[in-house]
Amino acid sequence: MGRRKTIPDEAVLDALLAVLKVAGPDRLSFATASKASGLAAATLVQRFGSREAMVEAVLLHAWDALDRATAAADSRAPATA
Repeated sequence: MGRRKTIPDEAVLDALLAVLKVAGPDRLSFATASKASGLAAATLVQRFGSREAMVEAVLLHAWDALDRATAAADSRAPATA
């Protein structure tokens, strides 16, 4: 049986997105992710598997947030030509 996650994936991805916005995807390493999230680098490796998979997860998380924001803005806009 695996260990229970003390920090949800969404919270980790939010912290990593903040780093990615400042440093860019090429500078997001397990070491910088560890500092930002408060999780050990080994824990992040277990969650994501590779640095590339971690960066991809952060970018997909940001894309999903953009989709939600766009849908919310669209629902508030009047239906006009």
